[in-house]
Amino acid sequence: PDIPRPGNGFKWQDGANNLLVLPEPWDVPEGGVFMADDDFGGVTREAQTQLAVKLISTEKEKVQLRVEANKAKEMTKAALQELLVAREELNNAQEKLAAYEGNVQTAFNGQLNGGANQR
Repeated sequence: PDIPRPGNGFKWQDGANNLLVLPEPWDVPEGGVFMADDDFGGVTREAQTQLAVKLISTEKEKVQLRVEANKAKEMTKAALQELLVAREELNNAQEKLAAYEGNVQTAFNGQLNGGANQR
């Protein structure tokens, strides 16, 4: 069978063609290229280099994702702490407002009762 090559060409695969297994079309990332070697005694130097580059880039990505996850975790902690402080401040403000409203009502009732007694 013909094997696609990176330069939009094709290469005939010699050897045991019945052992060629390609992934399903939906498993191939967009722009993905197959690397097919007919070297059953091991991986070619080019393939080893490409695999090493891929491994290094994957490890870098893992480290970057860990850093981003830790940053997001810290930001979440900070946001939750701010939310707790805001909730506490809201409760204090509501208590002060209730006390103020109670004082106003008491003063208003006192004026009504005082005015009624004076008549």
